[in-house]
Amino acid sequence: MFKLIKNIFSAAKEPVDTVPKASGPTAAELQEKAGLLFSDGRILQAKDLYEQAVRLDPTLAKAHSMLGFLYLEEKNPLRAQHHIVKALELDPSLANAHYLMGSILYDQGKIASSVASYQRAIELDNNQPFAYRDLGMAYIMLGQAQEANVIVDRGLELFPDFCDLHYYKGNLYSLALDYLSAEKSYSQALFVDKKSLMLYTDLANAQAQQNKVEDAIKTYQLALTEFPDAAEVKLSVGISQLLLGDYLQGFKSYELRLKSFMLDFMSTLPKEARWTGQQDLSGKDILLITEEGHGDTIQFIRFVKLLKSKKCKVIVVASPLLKRLLVTIDGIDEVRDFGDEIAFDYYSPLMSLPLLLGTTVDTIPKNSSYISSEPERVGVWRKKLRPKRNKPLVGIALTGNPEHKRNKSRSLDMKLAARLFSVDADFIILQKDLSEYDREILRHYPHVRHYGPEMHDFSDTAALVDLVDLVISIDTSIAHLGGAMGKPTWVLIEYNPDWRWLLDRTDSPWYQSVRLFRQPKVRDWDSVADDVKQALESFRQTLPA
Repeated sequence: MFKLIKNIFSAAKEPVDTVPKASGPTAAELQEKAGLLFSDGRILQAKDLYEQAVRLDPTLAKAHSMLGFLYLEEKNPLRAQHHIVKALELDPSLANAHYLMGSILYDQGKIASSVASYQRAIELDNNQPFAYRDLGMAYIMLGQAQEANVIVDRGLELFPDFCDLHYYKGNLYSLALDYLSAEKSYSQALFVDKKSLMLYTDLANAQAQQNKVEDAIKTYQLALTEFPDAAEVKLSVGISQLLLGDYLQGFKSYELRLKSFMLDFMSTLPKEARWTGQQDLSGKDILLITEEGHGDTIQFIRFVKLLKSKKCKVIVVASPLLKRLLVTIDGIDEVRDFGDEIAFDYYSPLMSLPLLLGTTVDTIPKNSSYISSEPERVGVWRKKLRPKRNKPLVGIALTGNPEHKRNKSRSLDMKLAARLFSVDADFIILQKDLSEYDREILRHYPHVRHYGPEMHDFSDTAALVDLVDLVISIDTSIAHLGGAMGKPTWVLIEYNPDWRWLLDRTDSPWYQSVRLFRQPKVRDWDSVADDVKQALESFRQTLPA
């Protein structure tokens, strides 16, 4: 915006002396001198002269408009708005003032009102690339993708070399799930401007969404040549390597995940006690710190067996929802809360163990069943369920944690899930919480039961998994629990999957009992639901009558 406003208001190329004549300059002369100073980059002096000019003559609309811009640059929106309003009262034909008013309204969250200002700016002067860009963003924020596309396309016709418009066009393609076109727009934006980290990461994401993972890695690496300290890019490289099955390199970069809560907790622990994989653990106590999601803990807790073979005592600090479940795992000596005072010799984040133990895809500990249910809990739930011998009992979990950043894309709409309910089977919802939308749909299916309020922690979930014949789940903790218990488990996977499911395979090296159903294209849950329904019909026929 600075360059735009500078171009609009520049009146000459040479700076002038700010010392007024003995008789004193007029307001118009002060405004002219301020414009020359602004052109020369002498911003503070220019602002002072604009202030002097409007004090001498409050009717100078252009001076008020420039002051509005300069106050916006100083992060003083109230003062800026005062001058912009004044400028528009004096001269409603000032395109730049309308644009600035749009920016003020946008920043105030008055997105719909900002649209009118941006539109008026373009009507008065269509040579304002930033107005096209910001109007496009306002439309995007209002959910008006069609209008956004029209204005961004019009801007690109006028300003084909304007990086921001290519970037916004890429965003619009991404919103429409057209990642190939998004990739082209982001590439064009990068051709114009290679100094934006966000451009690199969004281009790489568009490539990754098409499962062009190697291309995404190359883009991340290009970003690192420009931004060598970008930790989030290095982490993204690691995640991409993991998705390709390059665990030795990928888990090294994956260490950059340790942030926020983990760093806060680990900052209280002595650095010299961090286990690096080299120290002898014989006779020592090692503290394992669970992290991220519950599914991560269930997946990576398998490495306890390898640690235990080093003749050490294993202590795990975990979420209360997982404590009773983890106690059942062979090799864990204690399960503690995060707030406990714990004596130990060494510690490690749980998800660092694959790196420390040199794990590859071929050396993942393939325990067919390393988590068990509690017999007494199974007995309680068996009485509740009273499973029928002549019908399979299927446990399902088709929506994930609403706080997960990818939950919307990785969850199956309950209307699609309802296709499964036509199969001659009984169903039980394994997730604790359901939305009102899901509840309303399930009211039409009495053979689908949900015991959410009675499910207190993962020991209850494990008991239910023990009782069902099959688990069908999206990529969530229940999918990991089914696999960890050795229960036949079908996992429904996005086209661009989480790294742990790898690419182009229907099985998982992490769980012997898991079968993967992948989207054939982005967001195509319809095909997945049809495939699962057909497979469920076949599964039902294999069970004894």
